[in-house]
Order: sequence, then C-alpha cells, then structure tokens
Amino acid sequence: MSTLADNDGNRPPAEPLGTLLLNRGLITAEQLAAALEAQKGSGEPLGAIVVAQGFATPATIAQALATQSGGLLKTEYGFATGFGSPTDRPASIHIGEPPISTARIGVRPAAPVVAIAAPAPEAVEADYPTVALAEAPPMVAPVDNLAADQDAVRAELTAASVETERLASANSRLAEMRAELEQRLAHETQRAASLESELEELRASCSEATEDAARVTALEAEIAARDAALEEFRVAAVAWQAAHAELEQQLAQATEHAASGATMESVSTELAELRAEALSRQTVHAELEQRLAKETERATALEAERASVEELRNAASAAESARFDLEERLAQELAAAALRHETITELRLALDAAVAATPEPKPESQPEPADKWASAERHLLFFLGGEAYELVERAGPPPSPGASVDVAGSVKAQIVTRVGSAPVPGSDLPCAYLIAA
Repeated sequence: MSTLADNDGNRPPAEPLGTLLLNRGLITAEQLAAALEAQKGSGEPLGAIVVAQGFATPATIAQALATQSGGLLKTEYGFATGFGSPTDRPASIHIGEPPISTARIGVRPAAPVVAIAAPAPEAVEADYPTVALAEAPPMVAPVDNLAADQDAVRAELTAASVETERLASANSRLAEMRAELEQRLAHETQRAASLESELEELRASCSEATEDAARVTALEAEIAARDAALEEFRVAAVAWQAAHAELEQQLAQATEHAASGATMESVSTELAELRAEALSRQTVHAELEQRLAKETERATALEAERASVEELRNAASAAESARFDLEERLAQELAAAALRHETITELRLALDAAVAATPEPKPESQPEPADKWASAERHLLFFLGGEAYELVERAGPPPSPGASVDVAGSVKAQIVTRVGSAPVPGSDLPCAYLIAA
C-alpha cells in the first residue's frame, strides 16, 4: 500500500480507522468492538478483520484508508480516492463510494513498500494498524508503465464521477420519497399521542367519579338517619297531640264538675295544674315544630345534593363508556399505525431495491431511413381509432412522413409522423405511425 498524495506532509493526524468507519455509519459500535476484540487475539490489521467478518466491503476499507492518508492511495484492494469532507454534499443524500481500481493495473517493482506493524495486545484504544514506509528500492521499471497506470487511474476516476452523479440523482429521489413517508408516519404518531392524552383525561374523570360515588353512599346513609329522626319527631308530635286532647277533655270534665257544685278551690288548683301542663306541652310542641322545620329543610338540601350526585354518577357512567370507546379507537388506530409503518417499511425496501436495480439509460434508437421501405409491397397503418388504437394493413409502400392519410372510421385526416418497423412481433412489414391532423 502506498500514498500518492500527502499534502506536502502538513496534514493533521489521521483519524483512527475504526472511529472513521463508525462516525460515517459504515459499521456499528458492536461490530467495531467485536473487530477490536478479534484484533487483540490475532494481531491482524483492523481493516482486514472488518472485511473478513463481513462488516464492510474491501472497497469501503480502501476508501477509509485513502481518507486517512488525505488523498489518492494504492492499497491491497486497489486504488482509492477517499470519502472527502462530510459537508461536501447534503446530509439527506448518501452517495455511494467511488469505485476502486481493478486488477488490470500492474504493481511496479519500484513502488514504495509499506510494512504494517501489529498492535500490542494491551493497546485496546488503538483500532488501526501502524503504517511505516520502508526505504524504496531503486527504480527499475520502465517509465511507460507509470504512465499507463496513471491513464488507467484517470479513466476509472472519470467512470466513478459519472456513476456518482447517477447515484446522486437516484438518492435525491429516494430522499424525497422517504421524507414524504416519514411525514405521514409523524402525522400518525401525533394522532396516536392525541388519543392517548384524551384517554388519560377520561381516566382522571373516572377517578373523580369514583370519589363522588363514595360521597353519594355517605350522603345516602346520612339521609336515612335524618329520615329516621324525622319519623321519631312525627311520632312524638302525634303523641303530644293525643296528650293535648286528653288534657282538654280533663279540663272540660273539671269545668263540668265545678259547675255541678264541687268546691271551687280544688277545681281551680286542678285547673291551674292542667293549664301549666298544657303550657309546658305547647312549649315542647313549639320546639318540636321548629326542629321538624330545620330537619325538613336539611332533608330537602340533602335530596338536592343526592340528585346532583346522581347526575355526577350518570356523567361518570357516560365517561366510562366513552373511555371504553376511546380505548377501542386507540387500539384500532395503533393497529392501523403499525400496519402503515409496515407498509412504509416495505415501500422503503422496495424503493431501495428499485433504485439499486435502475438500469443505465439506453440511447434512443435512430429512426430508420424512409427509402428503406420504398420497395415494400404492403404496409401497416397504426393510428388512434374511436375507442382504441387500430392497426390496418394496406397494399403498396408506406406513405412518407408528413403525408396526409384518410382512414375508414376517422372523421379527421391522419398525418404520418414516422415510418418504422411493425409493432407486432414477427412481422416484417413497414408501419406508418399516424396522428390526427
């Protein structure tokens, strides 16, 4: 391996081979670690190990070594020019490696010899072999061999430039299609995230509905206790009314007894006692009426609150139903997004394969000379009929390009655009291709 350009010895220290391949995405970190581990045991150059394990092609290693050297380099894999600066082209377009030279370039006996020293086992951080230039033996090959090699290199560099331009155009189209596919995937991802957010809100609403249900249970228990207390008050009021009626009856009996001639003093005393007891009972009755009014008002408020809680419970039930619907929709959207992602991946693979298999453009066929068919005894007419293209056979040589031809079933005259071979396989008749005038 020899360096053909070194920038007058002023280039910066070369980037390690493993780091260069890793930073350019040509190998992964796991592949680099495996290659370094193998190098510790075998002592072989890192590039040879990467090629042997199938992590990169020989052309890739040759380009990486040329990039390290800073210019055109002849390696064990042939000539290489290097990758160049990563900023020389747009980041969205990946242009393949320039091709290396073939084996037709002979190795000159006078070429400088390079000795590759194996790295020490303990030097784990060094991932490229040390290159030392040995003293070159005297030149013994003819000068014309060097000129032939230089011409071969120039021819291959020209071919590499043409191939690079073609691949740049193909990669540009690929980048546009990938951008469109990634935009669609981002839209589907954003939509799934929106559904997830809405589902989280519904879950929070369901949690609040659970707390409201517990509160409803407590309120119902309290209302039941208030209803029991009200019932007790109603029973006490009925008993008071019965006692009051009894006292009124006793008072009437006492009044009648006094009227019948009993002693006024005992009647007055009994009457006063009855009146005091009646007054006391009226006071108790008033207190019970007041407490009954308060409890009734409180029961009314509890009834209203229970109605509100019932509405909350219905809303929670509706929210739970909506949550189930949204979860089902989210599952469907996620399944659809996964299907779209698989479709996008398949389209990308198919697009990569189509770009890789794109054939070189072929030169357009030259039109055949018009006088070639002058001696033809029959010819064909190819034109667009009412609903489809038609092919009609006529006697004599075909008309010349630019001539006007009348065909059956066509309102307008037809103009001959060119005369060539028949579009039917196996036919030797000339064919005049027509368009409507």
